[in-house]
Amino acid sequence: MLHWLWKETVGKLESLERALMDRRAVEYATDFARWVEFSGLTKIFDAYSQPPPLRVDGEAIRALVSRVIESSGQILKGGNAAFNPNTAKLDEINTKFDFLLSQLAKNISPPEKTQTTLAGSPVVSVIAGGTISDCAAS
Repeated sequence: MLHWLWKETVGKLESLERALMDRRAVEYATDFARWVEFSGLTKIFDAYSQPPPLRVDGEAIRALVSRVIESSGQILKGGNAAFNPNTAKLDEINTKFDFLLSQLAKNISPPEKTQTTLAGSPVVSVIAGGTISDCAAS
């Protein structure tokens, strides 16, 4: 169980370290690394270190936490923590926006109006789109 917790924590810290290389998730990376450090997990990993195949290494995780905190600190000090997504991510976002806009366009297309004027009566507007019984059925 402890090996699984150690492995998942290391995996998360490594993925955050890679994200920091792209200047992404800076605040999240520093928050998570500080939580690992101050939650006592590193102390538990130190106290119950064990070799592979069920490796638990407190020293290795402490070094990883330090690297993540240092990297995010450098980015935040420079004030340049802009989001720099890769091309695949931008394409995915654009595809989603295109879909949303097409659905929105269907919902806001203006209905057809027909105005009928009879002598001596008020103007009546008829909007195409079905009957009242169609609305009750759905």
